[in-house]
Amino acid sequence: MLKSSFVGVNGEKQESYSSYSNVSMGDPEKYSAQAGVLSFRGGPFRQNAAAGTVTVQDEELSIIRGIRTGRLGDNTGFGFGAQPNIIKWYKNIREMMNISDDYKNVTAMKEVIVPSADGKIYFYDLDSQNYSREPINVGVPMSVSASVNPYGYPLLYVGQSEETVQDGKAKYTVNAGLRIFNLIDQKLLAFKTSLNTVAEGKTHGATSAVVDTDSDTVIYTDRNGMLYTVGMNTMFNLDQASIYVSPSDVEYGYVTKLKNATQGIPASVSVYGNYAYFGDLAGSLQCVDMNTMQTVWAKDMTDSVVSSVAIEENEDGVYLYVSTVINKTQKSRNIAMLKLDALTGEKIWETTTEYKGKFESKTAKLGMYAGAMASPLVGEGEISDLVVFNINRLEIEKNTNSAVIYALDKMTGEVVWFEPLDAESVSSPIAVYDSTGKSYIVVGDEAGTLRLMDGFSGMTLSAINLNSAIQASPAAYGNTVVVGTSGGMLYFVGIK
Repeated sequence: MLKSSFVGVNGEKQESYSSYSNVSMGDPEKYSAQAGVLSFRGGPFRQNAAAGTVTVQDEELSIIRGIRTGRLGDNTGFGFGAQPNIIKWYKNIREMMNISDDYKNVTAMKEVIVPSADGKIYFYDLDSQNYSREPINVGVPMSVSASVNPYGYPLLYVGQSEETVQDGKAKYTVNAGLRIFNLIDQKLLAFKTSLNTVAEGKTHGATSAVVDTDSDTVIYTDRNGMLYTVGMNTMFNLDQASIYVSPSDVEYGYVTKLKNATQGIPASVSVYGNYAYFGDLAGSLQCVDMNTMQTVWAKDMTDSVVSSVAIEENEDGVYLYVSTVINKTQKSRNIAMLKLDALTGEKIWETTTEYKGKFESKTAKLGMYAGAMASPLVGEGEISDLVVFNINRLEIEKNTNSAVIYALDKMTGEVVWFEPLDAESVSSPIAVYDSTGKSYIVVGDEAGTLRLMDGFSGMTLSAINLNSAIQASPAAYGNTVVVGTSGGMLYFVGIK
């Protein structure tokens, strides 16, 4: 399955390696004392992207405000892989940052942070939907989800989606990698390049990171086919309102022996303890011990994995939920959704879609596939027995393709309910819950429809059209959902 693996330190291959600090993510419920959505799918388990609880009466969606963003060459909007962050800052941290005075002193102020394909990182106050501070002009396309330091340090970690910018007939290359920004003054503190001489992948761009607070380590995967653990050596002076970092990275790389394999890791890494989990374009799913940078197990998934793996821990064990897309096999087929033992890779169950995923070579070349583009949603509350998959481009009727939302029993893999959408969808669904645990699912699609579904039954309760494809994933805080469209609009939507 793997021909070999190797360790690099700051871009140089090493004959041997032992970690100088112990990387071990703790309880995901305690990932951050700061409330909010701090990374893609919320944190290291990549389960959901919603914070707080909702109070729902009418069970309807309503647009609060839409805000137009800009353009960088031919790039605009929020594409696959993008998702807003929503952070309820500590009071003392908020007060030292360059947030507008109108919002700096607002009690329980919640800030929306969202990178865009137009090359800027935008900042908004969730409640007023106005700029909380000026955007950061990075100048590279970023259809990604950023990450905020969970300990409370004013640090922002941002990858990117593209390394070339097309502007009409002109085309130029931009530096790909991970950028670390000081959120006190929004200045760039450090840049970790993806142009790694030991990397096996041919494309570049960092995905959404998670942070191990105890060891001050940033963990992320890159489209170049590498797993990075970066010791940040952060120095933060609260009294002087200053922060510095001195990054030093250790990388895990590998060479696959799978057939028809193109190496590259398009999805954000999921983490349990000292174990990192990720799938790749070659069709492998791997578990890597970050303290030894050795492969714990690797599994042939038969086709590409482009979505983040969802992790669940309960009294019985630790489990992964994962699915694939149709890419290298280039043949329409039914799509498998799987539950695996996270510590061994052993298959617990496998459920296959009733309908075939439709392979289309033209869209596949653009990175838009049939299958699980979206990451699974791990249910809580009244749906704590369900895991929800969004499976794209299933041929329900001849020559008619659409996505289908599947809710599967976590124990058996049995289909509890499924709901076909009216269009294709690559957006990862989120769930919001009221104080009793009643659940609602929010998901967008390629036709621009954002829908509110009953989590228990799958029934669509409300739908609104945002006038452009929703390829990005939504995030929510309380009753407010934030989601971007490929047309360049960022929408604030209320759940009434």
